[in-house]
Amino acid sequence: MLSLVILSLLPPGNEPDFSHLFNDKVRHFTAYALLAIAACHAGRNWRQRFILCVLTLMVSILVEFLQPFTGRNFELLDIVANLSGIIAGMGLSALAFQYLRRKVHL
Repeated sequence: MLSLVILSLLPPGNEPDFSHLFNDKVRHFTAYALLAIAACHAGRNWRQRFILCVLTLMVSILVEFLQPFTGRNFELLDIVANLSGIIAGMGLSALAFQYLRRKVHL
């Protein structure tokens, strides 16, 4: 998470350029989906997992509000992409946990 925050707050032009690989919103979605998956695996139950994902969303919103102070732009669609990624990551984690639970009980 810390590395994502640092990369998000670097002044424009100082961050690695992945624009030739993926659209900006796809990168936001993917990064926060991976963070949500990590958060879900860190939590012991779904309440803790949900809280960790909400905290991840709050950090992403804070970062977005801080970006104008580093020469970047605030973009509401970045927050939407982040939230979408978090929801997708939680969903993938739920499917993985359900699959593993079934496999263990068989």
